[in-house]
Amino acid sequence: MIDGFQRVLDQIRAIADTEAEKGRLFERLMRTFFQQDPLYRQRFSKVWLWSEWAATRSDFDSGDSGIISAFRRIVHLSVQTVTVLNNLPNPFPHPEPNGEQQ
Repeated sequence: MIDGFQRVLDQIRAIADTEAEKGRLFERLMRTFFQQDPLYRQRFSKVWLWSEWAATRSDFDSGDSGIISAFRRIVHLSVQTVTVLNNLPNPFPHPEPNGEQQ
């Protein structure tokens, strides 16, 4: 499967004239994969292309700058979540080697 996937990626690189076109072709490839693969087909009721999803939102544009904005928001929220989780008390303390609880 990896060899076939690599061949498709090589084809995308060969036919795309721009990085944006490579991204759009890759996005379509992944949507098809998620819709057809037995495991992922069960997990997702709908797989959106970025432009389709962004069109439903007033706070994102459908261009590449919109993707970057969304990525930054996701990363920012992820960092905030990790910070909060790291500051929570440990509900399952592990004994230290000297027998004391953390």
